[in-house]
Amino acid sequence: MRIFRDSIPNKHYPVGTILQPVPLEAMVKHPRETFPKTTTGTKIRDRGDSALQQADTRCAKKQTPYARRSYMPPKKPTVYEFIPKLGQLRDNVLFGDVWEHPDLSKRDRSLITVAMLAALYRTDEMRGHMQRALDNGVTETQLKGLITHVAFYAGWPCAVNAGRIAIDVFGPK
Repeated sequence: MRIFRDSIPNKHYPVGTILQPVPLEAMVKHPRETFPKTTTGTKIRDRGDSALQQADTRCAKKQTPYARRSYMPPKKPTVYEFIPKLGQLRDNVLFGDVWEHPDLSKRDRSLITVAMLAALYRTDEMRGHMQRALDNGVTETQLKGLITHVAFYAGWPCAVNAGRIAIDVFGPK
């Protein structure tokens, strides 16, 4: 690929100079690499040794946007740490009362819950509930049948999403 001076808005290149493209990785690593090179490989413009030394110093001190920063963001709290009342309701009402009600078995509740989460495209929640369904006696074959059934009532994308989650939950065979 050749880039001609006319396509670059910089008056310092002589007309007709053929430039080699500079890969993006080279531009990000160090400011020295940002200068285009001629076909012979020499730099078109020389900033002088002092300017390059200053660039080296800035990179060493991580003061340029080109320097890589090893910044670790603080750990985010979980939703239930952030909103304790929500965790209390989940533990006491949902899992303490609703899931323990004798009208439906835990196996049936798990099937219903996974079907609802698949139909609503709730990826994060579905992962945990698929595992809970397996723990409550639902088989892998039954979950596969559920996902196929969901495809025709909730839509193909919902079923494919549930299938991806099932692959993660069931693990490699």
